[in-house]
Amino acid sequence: MALITSEATNELFTAISKAQSLMNNAKKASDNPFFKSKYADLSDVWDVAQGPLTANGLCVIQGAESEGDSVIVSCRVCHSSGQWVESSLKLVPTKRDPQGIGSAITYGRRYLLASMTGVVTDDDDGNAASGNKEGGAKKSNGTNPSTHASGQACTEKQAEFIRKVYKSHVVTQVERDRIEAKIADGSADGSAIIKWLETETASRKEVERQQAEDSAKEKLKSDGVI
Repeated sequence: MALITSEATNELFTAISKAQSLMNNAKKASDNPFFKSKYADLSDVWDVAQGPLTANGLCVIQGAESEGDSVIVSCRVCHSSGQWVESSLKLVPTKRDPQGIGSAITYGRRYLLASMTGVVTDDDDGNAASGNKEGGAKKSNGTNPSTHASGQACTEKQAEFIRKVYKSHVVTQVERDRIEAKIADGSADGSAIIKWLETETASRKEVERQQAEDSAKEKLKSDGVI
């Protein structure tokens, strides 16, 4: 996810810095029934970013295009001076249908919007989902735990839970193989993996819910009901 910018960026970066000083953490206002927890969806992140960005002459433009089996989501933060900064994210949808593609696009939009504006989400306690009974929430740094080693071994119950989540197609085959390899060699952090899976599942569930609502509205419109 490399950044590209306009030739000059002085006014842009000054404006972004001022906007970030006004931003709060995004609240986790959406419910995830799968994990019985809350998370910050795309609209939650936008609610935090929109006011400070607009107040400092900034706007966000996002787009998406297909490339083979992948989708590329782009995000450009523009300043009234004409200066801009842009980044893109290449994603492989877990399913090659409208819902799967839409899910990947929305995930990419949320990820890029948060990362490019500096918005972070309030962390919650993932102990209930991970089986960790110790008090206090473990802060997540957003890192995919399937690619990083840890000194905390994955328990059998955690491994069983992780494999059940596989059935919802939350992770790619590559990520699944990495997690399985780390479980096998004892380097997997079960709590961190479950926390990561929780975030991925919540994002996709929200996208599917929204797409179902949109489809229902379109059907009502086409039938002349609304």
